[in-house]
Amino acid sequence: MNSTQIAHGFFEGSQLAEIMINVFVLLTFILMEGFLSRQIPEYHRCIENCGEDPLDDLEERRKFDACRDKCNEDELNLCMGDVPDAARRRRCLKEAQKRCIADCCDEERCILFCQFVYSYA
Repeated sequence: MNSTQIAHGFFEGSQLAEIMINVFVLLTFILMEGFLSRQIPEYHRCIENCGEDPLDDLEERRKFDACRDKCNEDELNLCMGDVPDAARRRRCLKEAQKRCIADCCDEERCILFCQFVYSYA
């Protein structure tokens, strides 16, 4: 007698199907909870809190840029920690420079600013 025959001995066909569906749904929720419980990095949450990029309003654009710059600075400070060694400092500055340049949208002055402020050479 195999396991299927044993199961059929205890349950009706519809009961067995219902149990299998419930087990499948339970496993699906367990897997989804694992994926959903991963935390969003602090930098991305900070940027999200800055809101949408106000393209037309100059004053709101300045506030948005200041918020974004603060997020980059906070991430840099978090990366550096209390006492960074030279290699860690370079890595953190390089990442901060990449984030800064990514926000520049091909504006040459902005890119030069990022390269100057976050120089890691």
